[in-house]
Amino acid sequence: MHAPLFPGLRRAGSLVVLVDDTRAFRDRRPHLQVRRGDNAVALLSLVDDRQVDGLWLDYGLLDATTSAAAVDHLVSRAERGTPLRVGTIEVHSARVTEGLEVTQRLRRAGYPARPCYAQGIWMRFDAAIHCEWRPGAGGGVFGNRNPDDSLYEQAETTEVLHA
Repeated sequence: MHAPLFPGLRRAGSLVVLVDDTRAFRDRRPHLQVRRGDNAVALLSLVDDRQVDGLWLDYGLLDATTSAAAVDHLVSRAERGTPLRVGTIEVHSARVTEGLEVTQRLRRAGYPARPCYAQGIWMRFDAAIHCEWRPGAGGGVFGNRNPDDSLYEQAETTEVLHA
């Protein structure tokens, strides 16, 4: 059993990671969300050898960053023989060319990556109702506000659990 990524929270289900600066899941599924490229690398490093059921990657992110650093991290792990254990990598991007290049690069590294053009699953990220994971002491912190038992289902490794 792994130590929790977020102490005090217990596992509620599958681990889904969303790397996107402007979108959130419309169905409010439990997930961890990062909005900057360097935070994506930090989170994927923390995940280590845990099974990630779904990894959703957008290309262009906040602060003029991209998910390229996260893709580099994933490819490097695969080249070292320790790829991230992931069910599916969904690459969604308004930049179609970059999205396809990311998908192809991940596939060449052995990952189950595919482009995702679904539009109906998204809503706009809203800091008033969504949380963003950021690196910090103790494994990470939620930006904007802290998870609260009255607003969030408790979970061990799948957290940006929405209100």
